[in-house]
Amino acid sequence: MTVVTRRRHTIVDAGPNAVQQVSVSQVEHDGEELIEIQQGDDVVWMSYDHARAVAGALCDLAAAPTSDA
Repeated sequence: MTVVTRRRHTIVDAGPNAVQQVSVSQVEHDGEELIEIQQGDDVVWMSYDHARAVAGALCDLAAAPTSDA
């Protein structure tokens, strides 16, 4: 397995209990161009189309918070 990182963005959030960090990267994984999301030891790879769909869903959810939060 070969992973080559093209670009990386790191998001750090200092919450009430701990600092959390998420890295989002554009990578080449065994010859395939993918988006990689990593938090701690957990890693998810997805296609660019899937990543755009996830980004859209996150924007929709963040734009309309519920009153239950």
